[in-house]
Amino acid sequence: MGSQISGASDSRRALPERPNLDHLKKEAKRRLKELRQINPTATLAAAQFATARDYGFASWPKLKAHVTGAAIATAADFPASWIFDMMIAISDQTRHGRIDEAEQTIRQAIKRYPDNADLVALLGDFTLRFRGDRSAATDIYNRLLERPSPTGLAHCAGFVGAGEEVDKAEALYQRAIEMAPAKSPELGMILNNFAWFLENRKSDSVGADAIFQRAAGIDYGYPQLNASYIGAYAEFLWRQGDLHRAEDCFRQSRKAFTNHPITAMAFALLLTTTGRIDEGLALIVEVKSSAWMSTLYDPLPVELLCSFLFYAHGTLEQRGQALSHLRDNLTVGRNVFCRDLRANARAAVVNGHPAPALVSALADILSSEKPVSKAAYQALRTR
Repeated sequence: MGSQISGASDSRRALPERPNLDHLKKEAKRRLKELRQINPTATLAAAQFATARDYGFASWPKLKAHVTGAAIATAADFPASWIFDMMIAISDQTRHGRIDEAEQTIRQAIKRYPDNADLVALLGDFTLRFRGDRSAATDIYNRLLERPSPTGLAHCAGFVGAGEEVDKAEALYQRAIEMAPAKSPELGMILNNFAWFLENRKSDSVGADAIFQRAAGIDYGYPQLNASYIGAYAEFLWRQGDLHRAEDCFRQSRKAFTNHPITAMAFALLLTTTGRIDEGLALIVEVKSSAWMSTLYDPLPVELLCSFLFYAHGTLEQRGQALSHLRDNLTVGRNVFCRDLRANARAAVVNGHPAPALVSALADILSSEKPVSKAAYQALRTR
């Protein structure tokens, strides 16, 4: 009957001897409430998929067929929720080099949800990142301008703003902000992206401060989103050198939603840089154990940051494991992280790190906006 996932973990839950479909439906609804604490846009289909995976089945229809004894089509499974289950699939596909398969997954989702601007933008980003084809990516983003929506305009602004068309990007952001409903999740995303654009592409820190603060001050009705935008403002304040206000904002973010992984990761970096090692590494443990990690289609940058912090500040055993992970996963020609870790490395050296040259070299490599050079890679492997 039902087809279970090949190689599924032994930790999967066992169905009752006489499973009841109504009970499973109620369980999926409870799971939906949990998912919406992580992602406010999660759908019932995502919760059903997650419930099926808990019991070792490839999809909700296969779990349902197993319980009811109904026949099921043999067509390939495709998760109905692009936010949760599709990102897990893409993460696995890209991690194992199955780029064509990952692209097909995204295109199938677009075929099912053709009006979803996030999906179209995901394809554009994927085309640029994994295919290196800016012309094709431009064509994809242009689709979003044919039937403009607040989210679609913001995605287009981010794409053109990464190039030379900063004035066009700013106009698109302003238009998106005007169109977005007040206190809506999409407004928060647009404001946050616009603030980053003002800071990094327009060098307008005053304007960026105002927009980051505006995004952080809205109650979106979802604790996770509130925490996200307060945390983004905290990171901005830290970049501006206002450590006291930055730490206050990080703690406000954690109070709004304790288990927000991006905030936890950024706060851990601040804490370890400023000498609060135990608290910082505890947050990194939290990040690594978060279900959020499995939704990233490129989780390596986060994994590398976690490993760097354990190598810079952890115990002897933690340093050994972290260094092994860093050496195994840094590759020539890939821009792997682009977050400035050099101040953190200096703090580790001041704190007595046993290999100051190596921790500093790792920070330089991971902080660079340039791809990893062959010389840097070889030097890391031989140290």
